[in-house]
Amino acid sequence: EQRSTAATHHETSERITEQMTGGEAAFGLLPLAGFSGADMFNVSRQMIEQAVKQPPLVLKHYTNFLLEMGRVMTGQSTVEPGAKDKRFTDEAWKTNPFYQALLQTYLNWQQSLNAFIDDA
Repeated sequence: EQRSTAATHHETSERITEQMTGGEAAFGLLPLAGFSGADMFNVSRQMIEQAVKQPPLVLKHYTNFLLEMGRVMTGQSTVEPGAKDKRFTDEAWKTNPFYQALLQTYLNWQQSLNAFIDDA
């Protein structure tokens, strides 16, 4: 159920993002689109439970996250949004180093959490 819950919410968020117009996409990252407070609590609880049960798994994913953050901070990261992700179509996300680092940090965090949930 844990995996299906994470996958369902990820798909919901992706669908909402794909349906956004350019103007709507300019108003924010919407990282929590499709999540309720109860969903956030349940996912957080499940992640903490898995972290306590599987410290090596946490270490693996945290190390990968930190390595990618090092690449983000040195301008070497290749993390980029999917082609259908309209939230980041403004050129500032690509041309402004601050916004590019913010974008890559957000995507790295998202990908790291999804990978941890999938492995847990």
